Amino acid sequence: MNKISELSEDNPFAFKTYVYGLKDQERARVLNNAVKAGDIDFVRRLLDLNVKSNDSLFLACQKKNFKIAQLLFDKHGYKKGILYSLAKKNNYVAMKYLLDQGVDMEFCQKPHFSPLHVTAYSKGKDSAKIARLLIKRGANINLFKSGVTPLHACILEENILVLDLLLKNKARTDLAPKFESRVKMVKEKYKKSTEVQRVFAKYETAYTAKDWTKKSKMKEFINVCSLG
Repeated sequence: MNKISELSEDNPFAFKTYVYGLKDQERARVLNNAVKAGDIDFVRRLLDLNVKSNDSLFLACQKKNFKIAQLLFDKHGYKKGILYSLAKKNNYVAMKYLLDQGVDMEFCQKPHFSPLHVTAYSKGKDSAKIARLLIKRGANINLFKSGVTPLHACILEENILVLDLLLKNKARTDLAPKFESRVKMVKEKYKKSTEVQRVFAKYETAYTAKDWTKKSKMKEFINVCSLG
């Protein structure tokens, strides 16, 4: 990459010809390498030639190089799902930066988990901090697209800190997961975990979701799907 970077400085025309001769995948690789190296001037020259990569903004955010991240964001915007990816990496600082830029926090990746779902399943050192940030910025705490809510995820994983935040913010405790196997898993975990029960008791509530019945399933499922 050093030779290409030097070429961009010494002979802009030759550099432009070289870059335009690359395939899209190769151009993206050059940009990603420049981002990883933290070479902001080279990144700027590549962006001037409209070089794109789906991964470059994520890489810059992961390295917390927000000067480069800002260049990339201003030029090409963002790939939906980047907050989801950063939540998996437990990267609070980068998530806050992107939320400040107006990134959509509710975009769901397969299997339809939002960033808050990912955080609920995580026990990373900043998971509660990330959950607090997302909730403060207006995340839907009852999002149900995947058939489970963040509250269900917290019960399953015994994620006590995030569970506390969800209950503090009035997360619904009467929703059952979509799938019968998950219904049983959540109820069993709730019954067995004294820590989970302690948090519910703190807010003078309990997990009250009932099993789906043939009569209630379709009507109630349609209702809860309106939550997202």
